[in-house]
Amino acid sequence: MADVHPVELSNRIIDTGAAEPPHNRVTELLSEVDEGLAVVESFSHCWALRTDEGLVCIDASGAQSAARGVAALRDWSTDPVHTLVYTHGHLDHVGGSGAILADAVE
Repeated sequence: MADVHPVELSNRIIDTGAAEPPHNRVTELLSEVDEGLAVVESFSHCWALRTDEGLVCIDASGAQSAARGVAALRDWSTDPVHTLVYTHGHLDHVGGSGAILADAVE
């Protein structure tokens, strides 16, 4: 698996939902990195930063893991998400936006 091109691995995971190691940790759990800074470990992580206005999220992860990611965020903080920043436009980084936006409306 080490010689699989990252794009091929990404496509396989997105198309089938089957995560095959080795790649980054996909626990879909939240880890607090520092006070007010957390990461939900997924195929593409979702980082959250607490601010006075609410949470700033960096990347939304993918659609397949979005609901679990939002649940992990909610276990950590009830603050609303007020800003969502994307590192780039790939589906595994923006696909979870709908779940985050739906949660923000609630």
